[in-house]
Amino acid sequence: MSVAAGVALAVADAVWDHIKAAGHATDEHLSILEHLFGKNMLRACKILDEGGVRRVTGAPSGRSLFLVMGESKRKEEYICFPEHLCTCYSFFYDIVGRGEQLCLSALPVLLWPHCSFSVSTSWQHGLQRLSDNTRRWR
Repeated sequence: MSVAAGVALAVADAVWDHIKAAGHATDEHLSILEHLFGKNMLRACKILDEGGVRRVTGAPSGRSLFLVMGESKRKEEYICFPEHLCTCYSFFYDIVGRGEQLCLSALPVLLWPHCSFSVSTSWQHGLQRLSDNTRRWR
């Protein structure tokens, strides 16, 4: 993982810790996360909201991988090792082709541990506000 990706994830971890402590996301939290992850933030939250992240842990090694539901109508599942490799199309297009830091499937996996609260109830209103604000900025 690059230094920039590490810094972005550290900032995101701090924001998610604040959200967990408060029990809800403020406009400021959503704005910071959207700034860090751009268009993929809303898409990642939608995947989380739909329960599209599953952790699979092997026994006895305890090693884990994540299965992430795709956004297409086919609802394909992608295998994701968030800091290393993902089988989604975004990984090859954004990471390999364009040099981005995170693919669309890795972002919900990295955010998933911080979602002990209900994504649907906590994020639905905030995401709508963020979406409305994003439209006004463009």
